[in-house]
This record gives sequence, C-alpha cells and structure tokens, in this order.
Amino acid sequence: MQKIILSIVLSLISLVSVAQSMKVTSFYFDQMDLTPRRADTKVIDQNGETCALIRIQTTAKGFSFDVGMLGVTKTDDNKVGEVWMYVPRGVKYLTIRHPKYGTLNRYAFPVNIQEGCTYVMELATPGSGHDDADDDDGLTYFSLIVVPANAMVAVDGELKSLDADGSLILRLPRGSHSYSIQAPGYEEQSSTFTLGVETVNREVRLESVMASLTVTCATAGADIYVNNQLKSSDSRWTGSLNAGSYLVEARKEGWHSARETVSLAQKESRSLSLPALTARTGAIDVSYKPVKCEVWVDGKMLGTSPNVFKGVMIGSRKVTLKKDGYVAKELTVVVKEGETAVLGGTLDKSASVADASGGVSGGASVSTGSAKSLGGALEFNVKGVKFVMMPVHGGTFTMGATAEQGSDVDGDEKPTHKVTLSSYYIGETEVTQELWTAVMGSNPSSFKGKGSNLPVEDVSWDDCQEFITKLNAITGRRFRLPTEAEWEYAARGGSKSRGYKYSGSNNVDDVAWYWKNSGDSYLSGGDGDWSEEKVVGNNCRTHSVATKSPNELGIYDMSGNVFEWCQDWYGYYNSASAPQVNPKGATSGSFRVTRGGGWGYNARFCRSSYRIYYGPSNSFNDLGLRLVFSE
Repeated sequence: MQKIILSIVLSLISLVSVAQSMKVTSFYFDQMDLTPRRADTKVIDQNGETCALIRIQTTAKGFSFDVGMLGVTKTDDNKVGEVWMYVPRGVKYLTIRHPKYGTLNRYAFPVNIQEGCTYVMELATPGSGHDDADDDDGLTYFSLIVVPANAMVAVDGELKSLDADGSLILRLPRGSHSYSIQAPGYEEQSSTFTLGVETVNREVRLESVMASLTVTCATAGADIYVNNQLKSSDSRWTGSLNAGSYLVEARKEGWHSARETVSLAQKESRSLSLPALTARTGAIDVSYKPVKCEVWVDGKMLGTSPNVFKGVMIGSRKVTLKKDGYVAKELTVVVKEGETAVLGGTLDKSASVADASGGVSGGASVSTGSAKSLGGALEFNVKGVKFVMMPVHGGTFTMGATAEQGSDVDGDEKPTHKVTLSSYYIGETEVTQELWTAVMGSNPSSFKGKGSNLPVEDVSWDDCQEFITKLNAITGRRFRLPTEAEWEYAARGGSKSRGYKYSGSNNVDDVAWYWKNSGDSYLSGGDGDWSEEKVVGNNCRTHSVATKSPNELGIYDMSGNVFEWCQDWYGYYNSASAPQVNPKGATSGSFRVTRGGGWGYNARFCRSSYRIYYGPSNSFNDLGLRLVFSE
C-alpha cells in the first residue's frame, strides 16, 4: 500500500513540475498587424464586434484555452509555429491546458484587450521533446540567433534561412555539428557544437568591418547623398559603409550642390564637412498698377510695385499682387538663374471690399468672403500662418461600399445608405505642421525638416480637441473635426462628384501619397506585395500638402499622405429607407473613426469609403487631421 501511495505522489510531483515549466515569456500589442481587421481574416463575436487576435507563439499543439464567461470565439492551430486565438474585447485572464504540459492557470493579460487589435504571446513549454522515453526519436533542438538578421548561415555545410528577426530553430541528430555565418561587411564566424538530450542555444553577433562616415553641411535642410542615394534630409548623416570610394553630395532644390569624394578603409571612422551651399537665384521685374500694390512671392511680402526684386530662388514661384479696393491677382512665374522675369499689368477694382476681420479676433483674420455665404473659399491668417477653408454645398449622397469602390471592400463599409447633409466648410488641406505650431507652440510630428507644408502627424484625437479649442479661442470661430459622413461626402466631390474610387481620380497615383510612391523610388507590385520592410527600406514618408491633384471640390490629400481623425465614435452602419440627416455616428464607443489612407499603407486604404479606427489617445506618424466648420 505504501508503494502505491509513493507512486501516486511521485506522479503528481512530476505533473506539477511539467506544468510549472509552461509559462508566458512575453506578451505585447502589435500595432502594425492589421490581421483581425482584414476581410479574409476578420472574426465577429456574438455581440457583432470584431474580435481581437492573440497569436500564441509555440511549436507545440493540442492546447485548450479558457478566457471565462466571454468565451473564445475561434482558434486556429494550423499556423507554423503559432496558434491563433480570437477573443472578444475586454477579456482579462487566460487559462491554458495541455495533456502533456499541464495547466497554466488564469494568466492575467498585462494590457487591455481591445477590439480588432493583435497581441503576441510567447509561450514556453518543455523544449527537450523527450519527456517520454518511448517517444524519443534521437533528435534534439538547436536554436541560433544571429545579428545581423540578413546573414547567410550554413549548418553542416547546408544553407539555412533565418527568420526576419535573425533566428533559426532546427531539430538535428544527436552528435557533433558545425555552422558558419557570413554577411556583407562582417567578419565570418564558424564554430562546432555537440547535441545531447538537452537543447543547445547559441547567439552570434558578427563583428562589423564596415567603415563609419559622418557627413554634415552648413546649409539647413540640405539632402545628403552618397553615390546618388539619398541618406538624410536634415543636413547631417551618420552611417556605415563598406570599404571603398564614395561620392558624397549635399543637395537642395534651388541651390548649387557641394560634393567631395572620400575613400574608406575597413573599420575606419571618418567625418566630412561639406561647405555651405550657394543659392541659385534670378530676379522679378514687377510694374503692376496701381502704384504701391503689394508684391508677395510664395507667401512672403517682398515690397511694392514698381520694383525689381533680386535674389529670388529659381523655379516656379507663386506671385500675388494685392491692394485694398482691388481684386488680388495670383500669377505663376518661372525664375531662371541669372535672368529677370518681367510682370506687368493692372489690378481690377473690387465691387465691394470684404470685411477684413470677419468677426475674428485674437490675431486671426479672414481675407475673403463671409462664413455664411458659401460663395467661395475663406482664407484665414493665424499668427502669420494662412490656411483655406473650401465650401461644400449640402446635398444627398450614397455612403459606403458603392460599386466603384471595387470588390475589396470591408464588411463595415456596408450597407450603403442615403445621407443628407447641410452645407459646411472643410480644410483645403490637412492641418500643417506650421499651423499646429502657431496654435500649440510645439510640433509633435515624426517627419520634420522638409518645410512647414508637411501635414502634422503623431497626434491623437484628444490632442486634436485641444488644438481646436485653442484655435477657436484665437479666431472666434467654431472649428471642429468633420463627422464621418461630412468627410466622405467631401472626399467623393460633394455635389460635383464624378464617382471616382479615390478622392479625385480612379488612378491613386494622381491624388495620393501611399506606400508605392511616398519613398525614395517608386515601388513595383500590387497591394499584396506590401511589406513593412519595403516601406522602411524605401524611406517612405509624408509629403507637402497640395502636391498631388485636388478632387472635384478643389480639396487636396483626402486620399493618402496621413489618415484623418473624424469626430465620430466608430460603429457599424444602419440601413434605413429614408435618408439620414446630418448623422453623427455611434452615440458611444471605444474607438474614434479615421479616414483617407496614409503614406505607408496600401492603395485600398485610400478609397473614399474605407474605414479604420483607433483609440482616442492613440497617436502614430500617419495620423493627422482636417478642419471643418458650419455656421
């Protein structure tokens, strides 16, 4: 009897020991993984909401999962090295059971599980693979982590492919083995190892033989090129290069380049200072009447007419001539180096002079029109920064997945439904970094250094509310974010809509900055060829507003560049026989709507009906805003 009891006790101790060795080594939110929101991998829970996806990284199979009363919606263990588990938002705990490894009881998630988000859990289980002697196949795990991750690895003379993170996992016969590792710019490493019954883990960091080069230029905003490849856009670059000879240049549009050739040896560290660039300039001879009308070039007042303005940067320049009591005139003139462009003529007298203040106070002014007339665009000036609001005449349209949006629409774009909107004004462009800085006193954007006309980004919905509150205090207006319906109506061209797929065209490259065209070179392939590696490797980024073609209403960048926050809570559409009038979206929720697509995403994100959402406190380098007001 004592032997039986002893046997049972030893068995229980063995089971407890195994169960305790199954543990979670890592759990984190993967904000770049949109799998649970894509049409082909989305799962809806019993409440009609999009499930969260937990990717459990393990090589073992046969698990069962329990998250309590909310329940697991779906599991998929057909993935290589992973088990996918779809759960409703709000689950707090996870219990994992396995017939061999025991139970991991009530693991508490370290972050809130939110709708439509992806989380990665790394689950450690006994790795020997020989707990039962009868199952021993004579193989043992060997793992290798290599830096850099693009190295070539040969094990026992056979090439092996590393994962994107530089890792390699193999099961090999017990005994002696060898490996060799090599990568361009690094010293090769070779070694041997012996496998017994225990897993062997190796981490190899190759020693770089590359040279280090630091380049600076005294001219702000200069682009640094090495062998005609753009390396930096802020007058300074530090990087690693293979030994050899390189042509290093500092370039800036409208300026003479500076260049120098350097030769680098292995492991050499060099600094190179390029001289300040010299501007390429011409002149503009202006003889417009009436005398002393103001002459503005690219938004900067140079003086009054008549005069010859020297030192004007070459290229296409926007010249504005204006004087009280006259209709302002805008011209485009091409200035060539060492030459003088001539402009002459007479301004037309205005029928009436618009109210220069427009009821605005606190350092802001409206230069044209009245906010109530919708007769034309309104130009605002806030602390010297100008922005334009475009009129959108009210009407009725079909919102959602209309036919021209194609076959790749998502479920939350349906059903289509009629919406009737009153008239309003919307920003001609996305809010720029210059305007945000003028109002807030700081610039949160990740992309800086290429001019103030870049859209502001890395701002949350909450940040936008603070910005708008301060802007309204300055201007005396009631600016706000657009409702989702207002945004889509304007993106489709309002009452002038021609039924385009994107905002202003059926050709996305005409109207949008997105992953294929926002980098240093144009990337080939379709949406299915997108990868984060390509986006990062091609230096994809935001671009100055209003550099693509406008839509039917004269509005820029409603497709691409940055996603734009809307005022609405995110929710599913409701079908109704009668048109919805000035809808404001869901009455409550956890996420706010964003629209329009961005510089680092596929073309399908740039469609006029595409919807996506984030928490109101989220901020990313592809999230910005556009203003609206309706008075």
